[in-house]
Amino acid sequence: MNLDEKLKKSQRLEGKTYYITEYLYRVLIIQRFILLPLVKTKITPNQITIVSFLFVSLCFYYIFTHQNLLAGLSFFIYSLLDHIDGMLARYKNLSSKIGHYLDVFVDEIAFNAVFIVLYISYDIDIFALLAVLIMMNLHGLVCTFYIVKKLRKLKQIYRFGIKKFLFERGFILGIDASLLAILIVCAITTQYYDAFFYLIAALFLIDVVYRYFELRANISINDSIGNLYWENFYKANSIPFAHSLFSSFCLDNYFLKNYSLLELGCGNGRDAVFLSKNGIKVTAVDACKNEIEFLQKKYQNNSLHFKCENFCELATENESYDVVYSRFTIHSINASQQKKLFSWVVSALKTNGLFCIEVRGMKNSLFGKGEEISENEYIFQDHYRRFLDFDMLCNDLKCLGFQIIFAKEDKGFAPFEDEDDVFIRVIAKK
Repeated sequence: MNLDEKLKKSQRLEGKTYYITEYLYRVLIIQRFILLPLVKTKITPNQITIVSFLFVSLCFYYIFTHQNLLAGLSFFIYSLLDHIDGMLARYKNLSSKIGHYLDVFVDEIAFNAVFIVLYISYDIDIFALLAVLIMMNLHGLVCTFYIVKKLRKLKQIYRFGIKKFLFERGFILGIDASLLAILIVCAITTQYYDAFFYLIAALFLIDVVYRYFELRANISINDSIGNLYWENFYKANSIPFAHSLFSSFCLDNYFLKNYSLLELGCGNGRDAVFLSKNGIKVTAVDACKNEIEFLQKKYQNNSLHFKCENFCELATENESYDVVYSRFTIHSINASQQKKLFSWVVSALKTNGLFCIEVRGMKNSLFGKGEEISENEYIFQDHYRRFLDFDMLCNDLKCLGFQIIFAKEDKGFAPFEDEDDVFIRVIAKK
């Protein structure tokens, strides 16, 4: 593959959606005129970052000396280089932690100090300075450590209104580093400092408020869609049919009479009812209210209890169960929820307690079907599934102190009608 072909490939790997001003920088300027000549040199991304810092320093000097046009030009060149170093790092595969921290350091100085230097050099309202610094940094903290972390836990993200309209056309509505840089350049060159300071602060405030309400709407929609799928499924299958082969496998090989067992996501209760009839004290939880109410009325007794709860949000229980049983539930939650759940299971199990798992893995025939959310997450027929890596699952359990006493990814575990697909089955001992 020659250099031009490699460049085209790297450009395809660039994000398919852009902030509008980011599109100006990355696509219309850098990809067209700068990146190809640059990759033919031995220049590294870190060197680009250092040069960008020099232009920031030069900008500050020009501000102090009231050379506004040169100051604005210097800051624009810095912002251009700020995009180039990351794109060059991805193309040359030279990304590093040092490079990341260096880039963050330069950006923090550039975008905070420029307002302070302007305030020192010109007659600017102190409240304008405080407004822009507080809102800019508050926006960064809230978005990075709250909103983005919450969004990453969702199975699907929805856009609304004008934001949806632009997103469907490859653009993101909001304020980013490229728009901020352009506004700063405009403030420097026009000298309308107070007006631009307040404008930038207002944009950050509007953006973070919109993002917050967008997050709340997404959480509500994701919860509704997940519950609606299972409510409809169990409405059609409310009466427990034959128990699973997994429940028989566990009962015959690992369970003792009077074991206390918690089932995560019991569905229509077929395994819970079966295990209870065979001497196991079962507590079964599921988020589908209607199904749980039906099971409570029809099947609940002294050794079988049903609870309507989200199994990812269970209250802390210390060494309460001999068994935590999960069949076809872990692939319905994302990786961060799994991590939290597994930690909870460790505390909830008694010493020598068992964690029994049957789940879809990456060898399952449904893997890769539907709308891709990530490399192992898909929405197929309105249903979210995350396909687990067998080795990673076993390793995660070992890292938590579990002893793997049975682990296999194979056919024969859950045949259904004429199908016999591949599933993962793991029995882990605390």
